[in-house]
Amino acid sequence: MIFLLIKMVTKVNNFSKGAWFISIIMLLPLISFRANASLVKDGDFSGQGQATFYSGSSFGPWSVTKGSVDVLQNYWQAPPVGGGSVDLDGWVPGGIAQNLILPVGEYTLSFFLSGNPYNHSEKHLKVSVGNAVQEFSFKSANNTPSSMQFALQQFRFWANGSTVLNFESLDPSSSSWGPVVGGISISRAAVPEPSAGVMLGSGFLILGFLNLIRRIKRLKIKAV
Repeated sequence: MIFLLIKMVTKVNNFSKGAWFISIIMLLPLISFRANASLVKDGDFSGQGQATFYSGSSFGPWSVTKGSVDVLQNYWQAPPVGGGSVDLDGWVPGGIAQNLILPVGEYTLSFFLSGNPYNHSEKHLKVSVGNAVQEFSFKSANNTPSSMQFALQQFRFWANGSTVLNFESLDPSSSSWGPVVGGISISRAAVPEPSAGVMLGSGFLILGFLNLIRRIKRLKIKAV
């Protein structure tokens, strides 16, 4: 649709560079911003080997904020999007964080949540990013290493530049079987596209505006 409008604009002959610039500015609001790629680096933990990491250490773009965590590859069923996963209770409950730079706007955080299948006690974690803090829990007596029963979790938040994405286990201090996370992604919240009628109407308005500029220029030339 945007290409059709641009084609309509280019049919108007002899308009100035200034008029062309104005027409582009008028078209910009019609173009919705889309960011399908995740804004989180290594959100599927596929860039790491299998190991336990401790507070103060890091793996790839992630830092360990407390306790210890287990980064796991092919140890149990992967999240639906593939890759590895992180048990937020290594030897003790831990946490991970990643620094992000997000332009001002609303975003959606998505991740998959399960629990260590070798202990079916309820798992608890806190997730914070931007202006939002959410707590989650996972309890299943049926998940197994071959059937982790990952559940998709999502929430929206507002960001204003630099922010920190943080996952923190809230399990008891003695726990070594924690919440398991994977498939972490952040995307720009969807902006509804203008309807085809609105966009075509705007295109005709632009054409009319450019025709008016051309007529004014002709009148000025005749008056000289």
